[in-house]
Amino acid sequence: MRKRIFIHIGTHRTGSTSIQHFLNQNRASLKAAGILVPHAGTGIATAPMGHHNIAYELCGDPNFDRNLPHTAQLMAELRAAREDVAVISSANLQFLHRFPDKLKSLDADLDAAGYARIYLVYFRNPEAYFLSMFTQLKRTGRLPDGTFASLHAQMVEQGFIVDRVSRYFEFDDTRFMQAWQAVVGPRVVRVDYDHVGEAPGLLESFLMAIGAPDALVQAAGGFPRQNVTRLGRNDHCPCQSGKRYKHCHGVLA
Repeated sequence: MRKRIFIHIGTHRTGSTSIQHFLNQNRASLKAAGILVPHAGTGIATAPMGHHNIAYELCGDPNFDRNLPHTAQLMAELRAAREDVAVISSANLQFLHRFPDKLKSLDADLDAAGYARIYLVYFRNPEAYFLSMFTQLKRTGRLPDGTFASLHAQMVEQGFIVDRVSRYFEFDDTRFMQAWQAVVGPRVVRVDYDHVGEAPGLLESFLMAIGAPDALVQAAGGFPRQNVTRLGRNDHCPCQSGKRYKHCHGVLA
């Protein structure tokens, strides 16, 4: 029986940072259970827990750090592993469907290293996703030109927005899945973020998917969420309508 690797590819604003922090903090317990969380690809200064250097290298992102272990070292670590399961996580991997040759190369390298591949992608309600992305991009200075209304209209009409550093955020989950399946076939699995967030819980669902032991699944229930967008129902809506979020775009979300 072949080894398996779970490649968590985001999307953004669906708890990826929380997943990465949990994997990192519980690396030893997961290893004891036969699940490897590779070190190669981690260590990016702004977000050290995720395997972002792999995504940056494959997508040609200027944040790629060639002084940190990247794809070649990841493959070496995987080939040497004794664990039956491995897992890597970076929401920046979601952009790989824009670089199909790189995605095909990654999939082939993982295959050659002896792994069956399962790509996990989380999608959420588009309105909630847009509001969270808008808030995050504004906070980080990567919000593209345009008003809230014009960007929201682009999201609704075209199904995507592009930030200031040319990262393409897809809101049409059907189109996203078709693009990925065209390269890796049925190995990409869509998860409903809103559904698993209610029960059994985001982290719990992820850990059950990768086959983590029950003790770790239960421990995940009390794990603090990371990088949460603070937008309460009684806050003013980011669209600047003057209304409370719950009476404005919160109705759609």
